Amino acid sequence: MKILVLNPPNKYNEPIGRDLIYGCWCHGKRVADIQLPPLNLMYIASVLKSEDVRLIDALSKKWTIEGSLEKIDNNFDVLIIASSNTTFRDDVEFAEKLKERNRKLKIVFCGPHTTVYPKRALKEEIIDFGIQGESEETIKELIGVLKKNGDLGKVKGISYKENGEIKVNERRDVIKNLDELPFPDWDMVDKEDYFNPLAKKWPMATILSSRGCIGRCTFCTSPSFYGRKYRFRSAENVLDELEMLWKKGFKEVLFRDETFTVSKERTEKICEGILERGIKLSWMCNIRIGSVDKELMKLMKKAGCHSLWVGVESGVQEILDVAKKDIKIEDIEETFKWANEIKIDTHAHFMFGMEGETIETLDNTIKFIKKIKPTTIDIGITTPFPGTELFEKVKEKTDKIGDGTQWGIDKVHSSAFFNEYFCYVKSEDLERAIFRAYKEFYLRPSYVLNTLFKVRSLNELYLIILRCG
Repeated sequence: MKILVLNPPNKYNEPIGRDLIYGCWCHGKRVADIQLPPLNLMYIASVLKSEDVRLIDALSKKWTIEGSLEKIDNNFDVLIIASSNTTFRDDVEFAEKLKERNRKLKIVFCGPHTTVYPKRALKEEIIDFGIQGESEETIKELIGVLKKNGDLGKVKGISYKENGEIKVNERRDVIKNLDELPFPDWDMVDKEDYFNPLAKKWPMATILSSRGCIGRCTFCTSPSFYGRKYRFRSAENVLDELEMLWKKGFKEVLFRDETFTVSKERTEKICEGILERGIKLSWMCNIRIGSVDKELMKLMKKAGCHSLWVGVESGVQEILDVAKKDIKIEDIEETFKWANEIKIDTHAHFMFGMEGETIETLDNTIKFIKKIKPTTIDIGITTPFPGTELFEKVKEKTDKIGDGTQWGIDKVHSSAFFNEYFCYVKSEDLERAIFRAYKEFYLRPSYVLNTLFKVRSLNELYLIILRCG
């Protein structure tokens, strides 16, 4: 059985970042001049290594729709695509083109959209199977059943069609021991295709050392995808993968965990192991406010960490409380104070138009951004994604939001989407506020001088220009 695991091409003439869980998270040069490896698809392809499997990352290759159709063979038996609500319609459209050329092709969609809407997603005629939640074990079992023409009703975690009826099986539990998963096979992709303007060295890889999140944020889809079950790989297992990447010639790693530092003990073991094994990788990771103290930050820097990515979202405590961020303004200030003292970079993420947002709270957040002095920032407009508490609140007020698929990747995060149902700021004012925040942050004389003072090469200057977009 020939299997194609596909990261579909982009029909828009601007960069797109397809994320690990969400399927797609941003577009446009301002936020998405980034091309991360399709780690979720790499895990699926690696689990299927005993089959005749090929991974094609048409997105990183910058193939056009027409070019992709020319390059992709017509003799695959199964097509696997990870899709979110923001990419779903585009993904269906491209899959239809492939099926027109190959009628025997069985099409499998996985990701958050088929997880939240297992029945609704399969109303699309071309989709044969939908996967709910984590994909690896479910897809592996599904392929085995298809090869033997076995009983689909016994495969947990799938939706499928039988005699014109859409059936949804019992959902599979999450993978309990992540150490049992094979490392993603980097020989399936071209490591030179990937880029991150926040990276210091190339080539760069991504790594997932945990799954799930300890948070309960009202805007996040992670709980609906993983359930509220946080699991992490052992320090030894993570170190083995880091050593493998280093020996393959990688020079930098991004830990793509929701929060890398949930376990202080494990974080310390990983840092100490990097130093003991002499692994010469620089790296970045996501942290959560309250999960890192100053001493741990120092150890992380010593072990090669040069940048901490932090979801701050707002500079107003009341807004954070409504969103169930479970963090305090004073703790945010302290974390950034430590980072600035230690001289470790910080990338702070903010969302404008959150629940309860007003012009006054936006003004206060812009002041807060300048107060905590992150190295770089990105700002998006809060989007209610299916599977989130925020989406359900909007749905209670209007059924016009549908399943969220009408809000494509060409608009997400850069334009308002039903924000009038949960905040008090007009769409055009949200967009203006983002522009003003970037301008006031990046064009401060002190920021410009401090940033230019750090420049050591033309390459660093180029990266700074990209970061400040």
